[in-house]
Amino acid sequence: MVVFVHIDKAEEKRLRTYSFIYKFVSYPGQYAAAVIPDSQIEQLKYMLRNAESAVEMKERILEVGDKVRIARGPLQGLEGELCFIQSDKPMVAVRIDCLGFACVNIAKSDIE
Repeated sequence: MVVFVHIDKAEEKRLRTYSFIYKFVSYPGQYAAAVIPDSQIEQLKYMLRNAESAVEMKERILEVGDKVRIARGPLQGLEGELCFIQSDKPMVAVRIDCLGFACVNIAKSDIE
């Protein structure tokens, strides 16, 4: 489970003292909490609210594809990167810094 918070450095320091917080997401080799742009958080929230299939987090994309926009359906207008898991199952991924990619299967006819 990951919880996203918008805090300053003093609050981060205080939260690090709590035993129930396992760790903060950070860039490789760094201690400081990562800063994830609001636009990426909003894209993730949009996917979670509107996707017709499960949204999965992937540490890395399987195959880097073209930038795409979803043309139809509940995720219409969402922009991301396309990676093909199988030729008949395209997957759109939205990058979430430090976490990888939020991925969802989309019909080929809905992607442009």
